[in-house]
Amino acid sequence: MCTEYIYCPGGGAESADLQNEIKRECEEEIGYTIELKGIVGQTHEFRNRAAEEYTTTCFIAEAKESLKEDIRTNDERDNGLRVEWIELDAAISIFSKQKESVKKEDVKFYNTAFNILRDGMFLETYLAGRDLMKNHSH
Repeated sequence: MCTEYIYCPGGGAESADLQNEIKRECEEEIGYTIELKGIVGQTHEFRNRAAEEYTTTCFIAEAKESLKEDIRTNDERDNGLRVEWIELDAAISIFSKQKESVKKEDVKFYNTAFNILRDGMFLETYLAGRDLMKNHSH
């Protein structure tokens, strides 16, 4: 079951307005309204197994206000997907371990492995940009 892994919130866009879509996905998946702070990066993905192409955009955002009700989809509830807030250092460690699990072929589901690697790459990109900004501010 995929609930043993940590992912970034997200999902398929239902419109071309990506900023509105990520706000909707975060409300649904993490139960918070958000304020977008910027874009971390974008990938163009071709998943061989399903012969599908995707463009994924990763945003950095600040959680603002908790929603009063759980608006996860039935699939998200049935699959045990839940929110777990973790510190940045813990996220770095978890994504590193998950990446190693993918490399050792311990992750059995294709899309799960794909998402772990993609989300880990976005985390690394965010950290590199943050460190670069920190170094330029001194």
